[in-house]
Amino acid sequence: MRVQIANTEDPLQKAAMQVFASGDPRAQVQAVNTLRTEGYFDVSHYAAERLYRSDPDNPTYQDLVSRSYCRMGSFRKGLMLYDEARKSIESKQRYLRAYPFREWRGEELAGKKILLWAEQGVGDQIMQARCLHFILQQKPDRVVVEADPRIFPGLQQTFPSIETAIQTVPLRDELKKRQFDYQQSLMSAWAWSGHAPEDAEHASRQKPYWKYPAQLRDGFRNAWEKRAWRHNVGLSWHSKAKKIGHLKSIKPEIFQILTACEDICFHSLQYDADASTLKMLAPEFQRQLLCDAEGDATNDLHRLAAQIAAMDAVVTIDNTTAHIAGAVGTPCFVFLPRFSDWRWGVRSDRTFLYESLTLCRQESMGGWAAEVAKARLWLQDTLDL
Repeated sequence: MRVQIANTEDPLQKAAMQVFASGDPRAQVQAVNTLRTEGYFDVSHYAAERLYRSDPDNPTYQDLVSRSYCRMGSFRKGLMLYDEARKSIESKQRYLRAYPFREWRGEELAGKKILLWAEQGVGDQIMQARCLHFILQQKPDRVVVEADPRIFPGLQQTFPSIETAIQTVPLRDELKKRQFDYQQSLMSAWAWSGHAPEDAEHASRQKPYWKYPAQLRDGFRNAWEKRAWRHNVGLSWHSKAKKIGHLKSIKPEIFQILTACEDICFHSLQYDADASTLKMLAPEFQRQLLCDAEGDATNDLHRLAAQIAAMDAVVTIDNTTAHIAGAVGTPCFVFLPRFSDWRWGVRSDRTFLYESLTLCRQESMGGWAAEVAKARLWLQDTLDL
């Protein structure tokens, strides 16, 4: 089906739209993905929605538009289409946890048993866990959360009444044999839990919610007070993601304009940088970054959460550090590449996910100098330098 698209003078948008107008379904989907990858979110949403409306039962179109709806703020609609699509798309089915229980779609949970399974990376799972507050308010008889074990200490301290189970492939036999009334993805549960951004009073759900060892947080602060610095700021700059890590990462030397700020002690929150690595990077940063010698930022996320909670501020790329900072309420400046993920919306420097985060969207692919300069101004304002 041919779909009419508004005119544009931008060369890339124009080329993509010409392909889109060709009527070739495969080329149309690729054109939408190209527009999204280049950061043309409004146009890509317009095109994706037109494709979906031309054939609402097409799972490829459902999947294409689902994330776009979430990005544009229609979270419930997007998640419902996401769930519908991945039941039919073979490459998406591997993310489904096909337990033999009824899918929860907002039914009353009082006295019921529900199995919730987290999705994607550990940062995403921390983000998804917020809806557990609403689910527990309904007083279910039992809530079991299947997730990455690295978040279990935080889950158990934040939600003491839940049970946790390690997520495995294949499915856990012991869970299949239990009698649950419902099961649902922890992310898809947002569509039914009253946590979607379009829900009334959603702003109140942006508040910090993730708990951590307060004694450990205080220990970090007491140790830092012995130094001469007025403020402590965490940094994270590198991603090892196979496909997009190099586009999200920022070279250490670009941070020199930031690390030149006076009265700040900078701490590495980078999961793959130990003390020896930081020593080698010191000339690039033009500053020696401190690190938690006893910590493990990859596996000990409970300790990392306490460390981040002890910081005055955090500056990071889009990774687990950003989610933890938002979840514990530490002011955080997040660098987003032009193709930023659907969860971060379209234009605003704020996010419906966490009130303490400030988003900085990359102006052009491949460059970060302008964005790091904005981070310096943000630090000066946030710390009253």
